[in-house]
Amino acid sequence: MLEFLRRVRRRRRTGPWLSLAPPFKKSRGRKPETLANAKILLVTLNAMGDGLMTTGLIRGIKTAYPSSSIEILCHEHVAAVFSLGTMVDRIYVLSRAPSSIVAALRKEHFDIVFDCSAILESACLVHALGANWTVGFSRVLSDGFRKIEISGFYNQSKPYSEQAYYPQMALSLSEDWLPPGLSEVSILYQVDAACREDGRKCLIELGIEPIDAVMLAPGAKWPPRRWPEKYWSRLCDLIDSREGGGLKPILIGGKTDEVMIDRIVADSKVKPSVIISKPVSTVAGILTLSRGTIVNDSFLLHLSAAVGVNVVALFGPGSPERTSPRVKKVKVLYRNDFCSPCSQYYTAARCWRGANFCLLGIKPEFVFGQLESLLNNDRVMNVNPGLGSRSANK
Repeated sequence: MLEFLRRVRRRRRTGPWLSLAPPFKKSRGRKPETLANAKILLVTLNAMGDGLMTTGLIRGIKTAYPSSSIEILCHEHVAAVFSLGTMVDRIYVLSRAPSSIVAALRKEHFDIVFDCSAILESACLVHALGANWTVGFSRVLSDGFRKIEISGFYNQSKPYSEQAYYPQMALSLSEDWLPPGLSEVSILYQVDAACREDGRKCLIELGIEPIDAVMLAPGAKWPPRRWPEKYWSRLCDLIDSREGGGLKPILIGGKTDEVMIDRIVADSKVKPSVIISKPVSTVAGILTLSRGTIVNDSFLLHLSAAVGVNVVALFGPGSPERTSPRVKKVKVLYRNDFCSPCSQYYTAARCWRGANFCLLGIKPEFVFGQLESLLNNDRVMNVNPGLGSRSANK
């Protein structure tokens, strides 16, 4: 019965999207020979972190074809990711009624549309736009009662894998038009002087010198990706009582993280400072001024890496091979349990084993030790995700 109800809810969500375009009826178009002067639409209807990871695709296209016009279709909360320094010419925000945005976008007559989302809703929308050429992923998804291969909605499709590095996979959508030298992913969020000044003012208001700040980001979209709250409280105490002092823990998050952060503060002896619901640009400025960031597998992980700050990344059910930023300033802690990566965390509030052992096994003392090593060496060492399993259990 529960499974049937899940399918009904899924069908209710996908129904309005499927009505936009019948599957397996590809639009007739001609594949562009070049993206020079092309009008391009990128569709990214996933989370903020996924949006930021598509900036490598944007940079690749703009580097090869500066005369091209790149426009973005995303949800409202993701729009801030593309608002600064990402080479985007225009942003469209998707409302709850997909038919309204389709009518507006059809008038734009895009030369090519890249669907980075790999979900049924975005595939239907892209098909309905009537663009000259569309590119997406080949993936089998369910509308609740039937399986649908979404490659049928596009003129051209690329392989999709849950194990592949997502930024590289997004970049592969444009590989037919990019020169070989642009095959490497380069993700960057440009932080200007105004962002840094906003960040500095925010820290000063808390009575903290930027050089002493260590940002702790306990939030994540999916609950199983969140390191235990009691561990964050313990980590705050360890940082504040560090021998020699000089560090101040600051908890940072969005509006949905506020209740959780209040519990962490209440359970901590030092009562750390808190930053809630600041604009993305201000958060980026704060991160660039801090000594380092400790963060779950979340948007703030990708933002921290993009702005070039030292990062300790806590991975649990998700695979670091798929989403961990591949830059020198990121140290990944990952237990690599026998059941990892987990395919259940999108729907389950907790692990099927009864507790999130993949994160429970990474102790606060170990995380603090990794932070100390980064600060003492003033550089970040790459850690093989598989090695994190052994170290975290010691």
